[in-house]
Amino acid sequence: MKPDTTQSPLYFTKTRQSLRLFNYTVDSFRNTLAEEFIKSLATNQIIKKMKKISYILFVTFFSFRLIAAGQMKIDSIQRVDSPLNALSPKALRKEKDSIAKSLTPMSDKAIVYITRNHVGEWLIPYRMDCDSFQIGWIKAGTYLYTILDPGDHVFICTPPTTNEVRLKLNLEPGKIYYVDITYGIGIINTVVKMKIKDSEKGKKDLIAADISKSNQYPLFPKSKEVEKSPPDDK
Repeated sequence: MKPDTTQSPLYFTKTRQSLRLFNYTVDSFRNTLAEEFIKSLATNQIIKKMKKISYILFVTFFSFRLIAAGQMKIDSIQRVDSPLNALSPKALRKEKDSIAKSLTPMSDKAIVYITRNHVGEWLIPYRMDCDSFQIGWIKAGTYLYTILDPGDHVFICTPPTTNEVRLKLNLEPGKIYYVDITYGIGIINTVVKMKIKDSEKGKKDLIAADISKSNQYPLFPKSKEVEKSPPDDK
């Protein structure tokens, strides 16, 4: 008759070890499954987020393309339909002249007209700058204009035959200023001056003059970035 080993201490020890090994195996397997499940969820979330971001980027890009295409179409229509585009250079200058002479006072800006009606050096254009930007080139019988913020401004006239002339003005909002360029002959060289005219005299001289072909407004090109001598067509 064989002895009953199930009741021996060794049997219980081995059984406990087997159970511990089994429990460890089950726990390891469970932990592995949990980690894989968490990784799977994280991956799915990342994929969903990436898809969402891609969709947002696509919609944004497509919207910008639609806006750009619409703006190009509007600009194209404006260029084609603009009455100014159909005018000859002479008629266009006349239209600009009419618009410039019809300006009315602006509550937050100052309008400045610069005229040169004196016959001295008739065909020689003078360069006009204000502060750090160019207003344009002005010949006798023409005028320039610009619209500026209130405050101190320095107007600079540069004749090719003499030194530059400066005029400092404190411009007030809602006002129109008329600056006259005068010419004289000195002992050695020509004498060019700038001075403010009253409104009555200024309007009279403005009506008698034509707008300069090189009037820069509404642009404000930096003085150092534009030509130092008058263009041929000015």
